[in-house]
Amino acid sequence: MVPINLYFNFKDIFRSPRIALSGKKIWIFTTGNLIGYLFYWFISYLSLSLSGYNLSNSINKFGLYPHIFNIEASFYSIFIYSFGIIIWIFLLFIASTAVSRVTLQELNGNHLFSISDAWIFSLKHWKTSIFTPLTIIFIIITLLILGIFFTFLNSIPHAGSIIYFSLFPIIFFGSVFIIYTALVLINSLIYSPAIISSYEEDIMGTIFQSYSISWAQPWRVITYNFIILTLIIIGVEVFSWFCMSSCSLIYLIAKHSFFSGENFNNIINLSFELVFPNYIIDNILYIRSIIINTDYNYFSIIHKIFKIQESTIEQTYILDFICSILLSSFLFIILLSMISYSLSIFCVGQTLSFLIFKKLTDDDDILRRFRDEQIENDKDDFFEKSLN
Repeated sequence: MVPINLYFNFKDIFRSPRIALSGKKIWIFTTGNLIGYLFYWFISYLSLSLSGYNLSNSINKFGLYPHIFNIEASFYSIFIYSFGIIIWIFLLFIASTAVSRVTLQELNGNHLFSISDAWIFSLKHWKTSIFTPLTIIFIIITLLILGIFFTFLNSIPHAGSIIYFSLFPIIFFGSVFIIYTALVLINSLIYSPAIISSYEEDIMGTIFQSYSISWAQPWRVITYNFIILTLIIIGVEVFSWFCMSSCSLIYLIAKHSFFSGENFNNIINLSFELVFPNYIIDNILYIRSIIINTDYNYFSIIHKIFKIQESTIEQTYILDFICSILLSSFLFIILLSMISYSLSIFCVGQTLSFLIFKKLTDDDDILRRFRDEQIENDKDDFFEKSLN
């Protein structure tokens, strides 16, 4: 198990798609996405029910992708729906910490670090993952309340204006600090998984590291994130092309097989209609057309290949319906894996960025420190076994 030697500059960022293309990392994000989606799906239909919408009609209308946008919903429904989204995001933060820890171990050559070990580490530090950005938000809100208090002083007759403008330099620097802290909040959302997995920091330590990165490496943060986003677009484009082309190849082979018939077509059509309904395909193509200016839309081509004829549940036999549910489950996992690969590239890229930042600013080689700690642990285990 040979560790990967880093250049500790922008060249390392270009390794992100390759390092992220790992079944271990993609599966961690897929698991987090799937659990988060199940929470979201249940809570979304609960919020629709609280707004007076019939559950069966809602399921027939929204299927796998429920939402409350462009419909009349009560305040309680919006609050509960938002709660489902927040749970999903929190689970992604925890999964990001696990993937970042796996990345550090693999960079050190430890490919035996398992998925369960990564989840155990991440769940051990879940409070830091979740409460770090919340603490920074609390700091911003507190400073805003102080700003409102100073503004309230201006309403005091006669002396209020003198007090307010006498304190104007303090108010100005406070406003600058609020804007700076808002930028730190963004950086904490990006780099907290890497900070936690590298230093096992608590909440205050992670906040300090976020402030340090924002102050010491602002241009590298901007440049590296631009590179990472570009790599995500390219990586997901290639990965999704392989996934969708593989699905179309399976269908074309089975379609011309002697054993396939009308039932096979019904199963395929119903499964793709459940996982890739027309409005989902349209939204994917719209977002893709904004990001990538190209006329080659293989998502629409694949959809046309599979959608030979309209299939409904009423037209499908029970056995075929069960088969379509199984196929839909696998197709949905494939869709989640595409999303998970993009998140994996992002997480690996930010982990590599953090390693570079700490090496350049503090001359701290985190990977070397990891190797030294592992050697010490191996020595302790050896002496412990010898004494026993």
